[in-house]
Amino acid sequence: IMRRAMEGILPLPVQWRTGKTDFSPSLEYGLRVFERKHLDRIILDDTSVLEDYVNIDILRETYRRFLDESPAKSRDLFNIWKIASLAQWLKMCGRADNGERR
Repeated sequence: IMRRAMEGILPLPVQWRTGKTDFSPSLEYGLRVFERKHLDRIILDDTSVLEDYVNIDILRETYRRFLDESPAKSRDLFNIWKIASLAQWLKMCGRADNGERR
């Protein structure tokens, strides 16, 4: 369905290729360069939106390891990405500190 939806938008070789690519280096670069301040804010400064869902000590340890190791271990990279996504989703849904809707 998705390949057909891209008809006329993507070149045919791209539209119908069967291989996949590894976006990990691009994701890591984006998180380190463009999202660093945002990550620092939600992981180091104000974890209130995450506290009911995540062990903050383990999260901070994972984040420090992510920042110290280049390239990052894929597990750390994807965990940081998932946590950032969760934090953003919780904020967009108006979750308060106790998981209650605001």
